[in-house]
Amino acid sequence: MKIIDYCEALVPCWALSYLVNGDASGLGDSEIALVDTWWQQCADALPQGASLCFDYSGEEPGFCHSPAFGLAADTIPCAVWAMVSNEDTRPEIDLPEWVNVERV
Repeated sequence: MKIIDYCEALVPCWALSYLVNGDASGLGDSEIALVDTWWQQCADALPQGASLCFDYSGEEPGFCHSPAFGLAADTIPCAVWAMVSNEDTRPEIDLPEWVNVERV
């Protein structure tokens, strides 16, 4: 598999368990809908036919007035990237050093 595109965002810390582990416990329906809508927007913005992957930086959370979704909150830098098979003709790109592709 090769990486062909990615985007970065400041994601609210409260959403990480849902994004990383699929664990929505403690989240309300409206919060789940916010995360799902954002994820779909990422999917729509990245190349068609690609598998999306997600990782967060090892930085300490910081307060942000305008996170990727939801109200002002503690956030952490995150990346969503698109992977395709090696046979795909699109060129491969490098991700920022903090993105841990091995964890996927």
